[in-house]
Amino acid sequence: MVPFNLPKSSVVGQTIPKKAFHDHLTPAQKKTLTKGVEKITWTHKLSTATTNLEAVDIEEIQIFHIALRELNDLAPLCTAMEKVIPYTLILWLEFEGQAMISSSQKHLHAIRLNTAVVDWSFSTDWFPIEDCPFQLDLIQTIDETAKRFWIQLSGKSYDQNTSTSRLVEEEQHRYRLNQNIKKLQASIARERQFNRKVELNQQLQTAIRDLKRLG
Repeated sequence: MVPFNLPKSSVVGQTIPKKAFHDHLTPAQKKTLTKGVEKITWTHKLSTATTNLEAVDIEEIQIFHIALRELNDLAPLCTAMEKVIPYTLILWLEFEGQAMISSSQKHLHAIRLNTAVVDWSFSTDWFPIEDCPFQLDLIQTIDETAKRFWIQLSGKSYDQNTSTSRLVEEEQHRYRLNQNIKKLQASIARERQFNRKVELNQQLQTAIRDLKRLG
């Protein structure tokens, strides 16, 4: 189970049936869920009632433990859970002594109010469970607790006064820069005209500098 030191008042311990997410998955993704996931458990709910922390924009944080039978592409499962459950989630995925964490900043769909739209997902690499490098500290508000946890998951250095919107914007910008760098590198490798190569390389160096400035 998740190793965070959380109050007993926040414990839920409720098993969630896998079929609850079927309507939001493709047939191939349903097969992956059925074969690859052993059990989904809603372990904790962090809210004003269970933590005495004020909730501003984030009403509560729900933590889920996902025990896996095998490793597959887990992104569709995480995204489906994020869309179905409108609250902020922390997904703890576990397989053979290893774990990874996924959590997303999101907002409610403008029309389908029971569906969430993911703005950005923070996720970790796999790590040994006994050496979990992340702490979930109950700080100031539910919102601040989520933001500081996301900062940890990002693996980047952010001032703790950075707003959640700024955090997400920078992560999105960093992703776009990385994608552009890969695209430019591929274009340079294919390009045969010298002048065009020079132009593309200048764009590449600009993108690399921008990425370095983000840290």
